[in-house]
Amino acid sequence: MPDLRKLAKDKPCILCGSTGTTVLHHIQLPGNHGMGTKPADWPWGIRVCAGCHEYFHGEGRGDHKLMALAIGRQQVEYAKEGVIQWP
Repeated sequence: MPDLRKLAKDKPCILCGSTGTTVLHHIQLPGNHGMGTKPADWPWGIRVCAGCHEYFHGEGRGDHKLMALAIGRQQVEYAKEGVIQWP
């Protein structure tokens, strides 16, 4: 698996399409991370701009519908880019 954090650089935000600084935000759900550790980059990392990243760490912390949408979009993008292969 390629370094998804490096691949996020200079890509548009998976949610709003904004370009500029893009980071790999990690969706945290029960069982996919530990105390002081982030979830794995795949499949829990999504490319987001600073504004969307801030939203997920603030008022959007419980926005599970948007998180699911973002994960789905991210996986489709990874497939289009050849980062992942669907069986």
